[in-house]
Amino acid sequence: MDLEQPTAYFVHPVYWGSGFNYGRSYMSSITTALVGVEQRSLLHHYPRREIIYDVITRNQIETYHIKKYLKAYLHKTWGVPIWVYDMTLTQAASIGASTLNVGSTQWRELSALSYVLLYTDYQTYEVIQVQSFTTSQITTVTNLTSSWGIGTKVYPVLRANLSAAQEFGAKVPEVFAIKMHFIESFRGYSYT
Repeated sequence: MDLEQPTAYFVHPVYWGSGFNYGRSYMSSITTALVGVEQRSLLHHYPRREIIYDVITRNQIETYHIKKYLKAYLHKTWGVPIWVYDMTLTQAASIGASTLNVGSTQWRELSALSYVLLYTDYQTYEVIQVQSFTTSQITTVTNLTSSWGIGTKVYPVLRANLSAAQEFGAKVPEVFAIKMHFIESFRGYSYT
């Protein structure tokens, strides 16, 4: 069994005024044992990473874009950039390249077969899978399909699902505010 690949990517600018939450959650069940004391049992074998971002769109185009994505991919697996773990390209990466030279990969939560996002804005980005990495270089599984200049931001991507409840509202008809709560996904699929 392999992990389900992200269907959509969360690429909207985050509102940093209210901060963000990034942590781990443990799912357990509480039952009463035969002797009358509480007993906990694990529902998942591994802790799940959680990210909560606040998003406020800046115009009507961004509002329609994020609403369209929410409607189409609400219950799918998302690729969520960990915005605080940004890396920067130190050398241009051209079409067909399979190596990204970055300032540093240390403490960025990268792993083999995870994903990274090369990002300019919510309409200009590319997601690529990591094969291996050193402290200043990322080797990818496939080649790049676009060219990226020096200074392009690169972010690690978390494979996640949206939590069941989301808080959202409209400030004015053109501006949309939402608190996006993502929980790491270990959802798998098989080839049968």
